[in-house]
Amino acid sequence: MYLIVGSTPASDWERVLPLLTRAGCAVPAMVGSSLEQACAELLGNPVAAPTVLATGDNAAAQHLDLAEKEFAAARLLLFHSRPEPALVQAMDDNREPREALEKWQQAAEQLLQVHKHNRKRTSLIDIDCALAAPELFMRACHDHLGLKKTSPPNDHQPTGENTDSNDLHHLIAAQMVAQSPRIGELIAELEASSLPLAEPATPTVDCEKIYQDYRNLKQQLEEENELLLLQLHQVQEELESYYLQLQSEQKKHRQAKTELAALKKDKKTLQKDLKSQKARYDRVKKSTSWKITSPLRKAVKLLKPARKTSS
Repeated sequence: MYLIVGSTPASDWERVLPLLTRAGCAVPAMVGSSLEQACAELLGNPVAAPTVLATGDNAAAQHLDLAEKEFAAARLLLFHSRPEPALVQAMDDNREPREALEKWQQAAEQLLQVHKHNRKRTSLIDIDCALAAPELFMRACHDHLGLKKTSPPNDHQPTGENTDSNDLHHLIAAQMVAQSPRIGELIAELEASSLPLAEPATPTVDCEKIYQDYRNLKQQLEEENELLLLQLHQVQEELESYYLQLQSEQKKHRQAKTELAALKKDKKTLQKDLKSQKARYDRVKKSTSWKITSPLRKAVKLLKPARKTSS
């Protein structure tokens, strides 16, 4: 006999594998792989013990549809859990919780449809109830699936919620479920159609803890804000100092620029005077009086050394 397993997203149905194994089920290596591949390799072959084949979350609807239509001899074991864990997991992974809720709704509707069309060979089970009451679950597996009658292991402990998740994510998930009438209808329909094992537990949110976490976060943010303001004030003071220093340097630059302009003006005036004097000198040298007095200047030039010697 083959047991084809389907589940809602994030139900982690593998948590019941130890119980199924204890009840005599075999678990092939392809658990979680493509059901088409598993069916091609295993279905139709005789098995010594009930064998578990699992559908994947990404194509659970197609896999269950295939199992429902093509493998009438296989038994269908359908696990479901509330949608909140799927939403929390999505938010923990930075995914949109609305999309996770839609996928859960599609999977839940698929499970209910398969159960409705195949009541005689389908067992719909709340996995959290199965883990909360493992003895009742194993008794139901014996009564409905013909598995070996046995008791659960003494050390079996139900897996709790992920304590690493953000408490605020749990609160958001609970509110999203509470605000969706269709999701509430599906939860009620799943509970009514499931094998009676134990009372399903409604997820609880520790609002007091969330509030304390919020206060602590708020205080932390206020302290960080004060530190940032202090650092900003220090940076502002440094910028003001740099600004005053820049203003002083710019003033010195303007003064040097003014002095340079004055020097350039003086240079231009001197160059103009020099040019004027040179032109005057050239005119004097070219004049008739300069040429006439040339012998006299030479005589004076010769007499200067004689005067120095006599003196």
